[in-house]
Amino acid sequence: LAPRAGTMASSKEDNGTSPTTGAGPGANKVDPFFMASMTFAHGVERDCDCDECGLEPLPPSIAEAVRKHKRAKLMSVVEITHQERQLIGRDGGLSIWRLKLPVGSEPLVEYGNSHRIVLVQHMSKGVEVKSIGTGIVGSAAEEKARTSVGWNDGGGYVIPSNGGKAVGWVCTTKDDKDELSDGNVSVDSVDIVVIKATHEALVDDDGDESAKSWTKAIKKIFNEELPTNDNDGESTVPSSVETKELARTCIAALQQHIEELAESN
Repeated sequence: LAPRAGTMASSKEDNGTSPTTGAGPGANKVDPFFMASMTFAHGVERDCDCDECGLEPLPPSIAEAVRKHKRAKLMSVVEITHQERQLIGRDGGLSIWRLKLPVGSEPLVEYGNSHRIVLVQHMSKGVEVKSIGTGIVGSAAEEKARTSVGWNDGGGYVIPSNGGKAVGWVCTTKDDKDELSDGNVSVDSVDIVVIKATHEALVDDDGDESAKSWTKAIKKIFNEELPTNDNDGESTVPSSVETKELARTCIAALQQHIEELAESN
């Protein structure tokens, strides 16, 4: 049985087509009133691509605010960089590493079983180094707990072992707007040298003829500068893990040994 004409026309009207009959030029023509009711048809005429803004253009002030927000969001997407670590030398329980800490880079996490001496090779005035906090690295709680280590360009610092807890540093820009207002202040990576020594390496007898000269010199500095915690005459992990600043004479001696070791490699 053929469908009734009224039913066919109603179907065409529901699909946005004109209720024309026959196969003439007007057959299946899209109804302009139907298209006008569709909000997506007017997206190019508006400053916003959502459906909640209606068919009228946004006010200029709101449109400008939307554009600024989109630009700021795009500019805030910063490529995550990684810290670089290079071995300079190793002898027994002593090792010397060169580290580069780019601004905003993810920390290289180690564990504090060793005592450390940090020599700051390069550090611009516009940045500061912070120690990682407690908890899962990268979590909101850990990042909030990060504290400044107080390093300066050319400085040297003794960091006692913390008993095996996580150790790591991040480089950030300073919050001091007055200092950053100087146009000559640069913001770039921090370069440091980290000397690590295990407890066993520092208590071993230096009478071994095979021990290298730089090994003996560095062990002597460690033993002189590390705080002590006597326990029945036995040397243990120091009770204080606060950083101690090295004298310039110690820094110069260490730098000389590191340069000689780097040249020999």
